Amino acid sequence: MNNLVFIENDRVVTDSLTVAAVFGKEHRNVLADIENQISKLNEAGETEWGVLNFQQTQYQHPQNKQWYKKYYLTEEAFTLVAFSYITPEAMKMKVKFIQEFKRMKEELQKQISQPKSQAEMLLIYAQQFVEQERKLKVLEIETQKHSSRIEQIENKIEKRMTDEFMMQLVTPTQIGKMFEPALSGKKVNKLLQKAGFQWRVGGEWVATVEGKKYSSSEPIQLPDGKMTYQLKWQRRVKDLIQSEV
Repeated sequence: MNNLVFIENDRVVTDSLTVAAVFGKEHRNVLADIENQISKLNEAGETEWGVLNFQQTQYQHPQNKQWYKKYYLTEEAFTLVAFSYITPEAMKMKVKFIQEFKRMKEELQKQISQPKSQAEMLLIYAQQFVEQERKLKVLEIETQKHSSRIEQIENKIEKRMTDEFMMQLVTPTQIGKMFEPALSGKKVNKLLQKAGFQWRVGGEWVATVEGKKYSSSEPIQLPDGKMTYQLKWQRRVKDLIQSEV
C-alpha cells in the first residue's frame, strides 16, 4: 500500500493506473471517469482548476512497449473521481489513499525544508518554470477555443436577427422611406411592377408568382368601415428593386 501515492515534480499525486488497480476497474473506465470530471469542470468555468489537478501524461506498456495515456491526480482530483466509488471495499481504499496523501505530503514538506545546493535550486526553478509555461499554454488554447465559440454564437445571433428583420412585412410607403432620397408609395409600387413582383388587376395590386415569395396580402379596414386587402412586402424587397430605381 506504500505505492498508492507518490511524489511527481514536487507534488504529491497518484495516477489513473493505480486507481484502476486498487479499485478493481479497467483503466479505460477510470480514464472515462476522469475525463467526465474534466468536462464538468470546463462547463462550470473551472478549467484552470482541472489543469492544475489533472495532468495528462503517458506510460509504456511493459509487454507490447507501446505508449498509452494516463493521468496524474492530486488529492483533490482523486477525491472527485473516487466520489462515486461507494462499495464498502471502495470506501476502505479511499481511506487508505487519503492516509497516504497525508503521509506523502509530510514527507515532501521534510524534503522541501532541507537545504539544497545551488544547482538543485536552479533545477527546481527551471522545472517549475516549464510546468507553469505548459499550464499557461493550455489555458491560452482553452481561452482561444471559448473565444471562437462565443464569436460563432454571436455571428449566428446577429445573422438570425438580421434575417428576421429583413423578413418583416411593411407597406410600399415604408419601403420608400428606406431609400435615399425617399420614394413615394406609388413609385415603389411601380418599381415592384417593373421588377415583376406584382401587377394591376381590377384596380388592385396582386402579387405575381415570384412576388408571393416576398409578400403577404393583409386585411385592412377603410375609413368607411369596409374591409379590403393590401399587399405588404418583406423589407429585403428594397434591395431587390434597387436596380430598378
